[in-house]
Amino acid sequence: MTTTTATIAPNVTVGSVFVSSWGYEQTNVSFYRVIKRTAKMVTLQRIGSETMTTQTAMSGTVIPDFSRPMGEPFRVKIHTYSDRPCVAISSYETARLWDGTEQFTSSWA
Repeated sequence: MTTTTATIAPNVTVGSVFVSSWGYEQTNVSFYRVIKRTAKMVTLQRIGSETMTTQTAMSGTVIPDFSRPMGEPFRVKIHTYSDRPCVAISSYETARLWDGTEQFTSSWA
């Protein structure tokens, strides 16, 4: 049986954004924009973030900044977890489909 785009995560299209929140003793947030889509794979481009609120000197919220591409595009397989699309970025980072909300971030700097 052939898998179609509609079978695996039909709501993931070119322009969709994935977000990950990761880190140890701080919360890093990374955004990835879909620049190409096949039935089971996406090509992602990491993009920067824009600070929306500053809660303390070391925490706040961010959203994606589409004007700041970072690094080279890369291709990953789309998975679903609890019926939600996600992609494995690395051994310590999994990104989920962004829901459009501001994301909490913190740092030591």
